[in-house]
Amino acid sequence: MKFATDADRIEFAKWLHGLGEWRIALTLTFTKVAATGEYRPASDVVQTTRHLIRLINRDCFGHGANRKGYRVASAYVIEYGYDGRHPHVHGTISLPPGYGYRAMCTLISQKARNLHSIDRQIYFERYRDFGWFDYCLKAGTNNLIVQDICQANP
Repeated sequence: MKFATDADRIEFAKWLHGLGEWRIALTLTFTKVAATGEYRPASDVVQTTRHLIRLINRDCFGHGANRKGYRVASAYVIEYGYDGRHPHVHGTISLPPGYGYRAMCTLISQKARNLHSIDRQIYFERYRDFGWFDYCLKAGTNNLIVQDICQANP
């Protein structure tokens, strides 16, 4: 869905901003498929990003991630670059109890580098305000993976 006005996009970004105590804004790029040399399809990017978040939750919360549903807050958007083909993810993540910004960035980097389809380009910044979501939604909500937006627990 494209936004009717910039004001609509800003309101949606503010809504997303209010869903969590976001601390990390990140961008992940993805490799091409080795066998074909083609860019990764959206379904692969979504599955890989979901797996990365599961790995992060498991490291942060141990068995509580599965047994009790503990998780970091997370949201992400898939974009396709200037040429409309090269997939990358803009995401936001909260900090779990006991983790600082640097420790969480290190954990995310370690987990991401173990996944073959995530490229070596991983960028982190401190999440500041809803402007990050405004930037992520510049093309509309079609690439926002709504079903994967989750709030932190606990």
